[in-house]
Amino acid sequence: MTLFSNLVFRGVGRDPKIGKKKGGIKVHTVIIANLLLTLVQRSLERYWERMLQHPPCTS
Repeated sequence: MTLFSNLVFRGVGRDPKIGKKKGGIKVHTVIIANLLLTLVQRSLERYWERMLQHPPCTS
């Protein structure tokens, strides 16, 4: 199985009358990526708040 195989990206559920399926792994991957970016952004915000409050000493 490859990363972009039809087995991974096929839709789930029964076929409606129009012949298309809803959902699949792509939707869940986008949600996980958005969550990860939000967590990274919050972590960076906290880091820069601390760095700006207590800048490193330069000599």
